[in-house]
Amino acid sequence: MDFLLIIIICSLLWFWWDGVGVKEIAVRKAKHICDESGVLFLDDSVVLYRLRVRRNRAGTVLFERRFVFEFCSDGATRYSGYIEMLGKTVQRTHMDTYRITDYD
Repeated sequence: MDFLLIIIICSLLWFWWDGVGVKEIAVRKAKHICDESGVLFLDDSVVLYRLRVRRNRAGTVLFERRFVFEFCSDGATRYSGYIEMLGKTVQRTHMDTYRITDYD
């Protein structure tokens, strides 16, 4: 019984630690795509929106996570985007259509 409890606790710790690492990758990617687009990445954070189990092309079972984030292009309006990760690999990114402002 004690051994089973230790395995469960270790599994939960691993899941949490893995999630922290994947979230850090998602934050870096969100910053990168916002910088490339010339918009401001808001709150310096992403939020886990969806978690499920999927297989990659090799058949390995991994966690698929969708993180959402917000950005701003005009200083007033918040827009949303998301990053989908399969394991520690970015699968897809998306940014809502946003207003482009010219400050010149």
